[in-house]
Amino acid sequence: MILTLLVTASMVSAADVHIYMKSRMNGTLVLSDGTSITTWGFRLGSGMGGTPQVPGPILEANEGDHVFIHFQNFSPMPHTIHLHGLDVDQANDGVPQTSFSIPMGGSYTYEFIAPHAGSYNYHCHVDTILHMQMGMYGAINILPPDGSNHAWDGGPAYDLERTWVTGEVDILWNQQQGNTDFTIYEPDYFMVNGKDGHLIGEDPYTSFGLVGAETALLRLGNMGYLPVRYDFSSLWTEVVASDGRPLPQSFAANGLIVAPGERYDVLIRATNEGVSHIGLEYLDLYDGSVLGSATVPVTASGAISAAGELFADDFVISPGFPSPFSSSVSFALNPVNQGTIEINIFDVRGRRVRQVQTSADSGGVFVWDGRDQDGREAPQGVYHVQFRQGPKVVTRKVVHVR
Repeated sequence: MILTLLVTASMVSAADVHIYMKSRMNGTLVLSDGTSITTWGFRLGSGMGGTPQVPGPILEANEGDHVFIHFQNFSPMPHTIHLHGLDVDQANDGVPQTSFSIPMGGSYTYEFIAPHAGSYNYHCHVDTILHMQMGMYGAINILPPDGSNHAWDGGPAYDLERTWVTGEVDILWNQQQGNTDFTIYEPDYFMVNGKDGHLIGEDPYTSFGLVGAETALLRLGNMGYLPVRYDFSSLWTEVVASDGRPLPQSFAANGLIVAPGERYDVLIRATNEGVSHIGLEYLDLYDGSVLGSATVPVTASGAISAAGELFADDFVISPGFPSPFSSSVSFALNPVNQGTIEINIFDVRGRRVRQVQTSADSGGVFVWDGRDQDGREAPQGVYHVQFRQGPKVVTRKVVHVR
């Protein structure tokens, strides 16, 4: 269920937005092989009845709106709503260790000003590992101030929008709940919007169609515990935003890795009539091996534009792999022009850590060993690797861990 706030372009002033949410622990989810599991989660409404949905309802507001989430806990455990990525004040952050949790039968109104237009998440932050695994998570989409179909105010336009929230299910964790060993995570099912296997393609919201030159905005959020690698090779794809903010430079991508807790905004267009597929691979955190997969069909009809040719002369750099990385991270280079590629590596504060030049004569692979210009191992954290060839610039984000 999507809670949509109807705001016209003429209503440019911020509005008060009231959302009524409750938590329940009496849900059931039937998986693709017929297995039925218990779920916990959220649903809209203020009454005690009903069952939760997984993921929880998509919440939407316009940038600048004053948002009130009226939360009631109709379940036998304490819960919270943590507003992941919205940078609210401590009292509204939903982290029990720094604020409080909502006890059984209790209620609280979370309050914030909707931040920059972009993609965010929410989840319960009580016993987070278990409660998220049981289904207590969802997406928050902030629209431009006028509520228009743009990724942000003045950003690229789109014709339709989809939010994909990925996760996994470890049957042992689900069945034993708090009595399991949380250091051993061996997921059995790999989810997109609460569906797995063939059920993903049968979901009319997750699977979608494009007509002619229509553009879709995909909001990709990872609320599982494994990185998810996307394969967009059968479609025209441009990555435009990350974690609720526009990228300094959007880039064409045949693939993308979304780490746990990350969000990306991606524009999609069809290149051929018929059914194309977006593939997802769920990767082991330690060695990058594929633990599971999923496929989402995208159906294109009508006169297809030359969208597939838009990036024919572009400067294509693969996402870094693996990310997170400890010893090294690799990027496949596919430049159109011959000559030199300048590579600059920046930390999250914009300070240049390293500068390298490599030859583009035959493409190839660039490997960063995680060291700075003086050969010292860079601190762990997020880094932006910028590739520049003439006027063309492509930036890739990686995470370095020790």
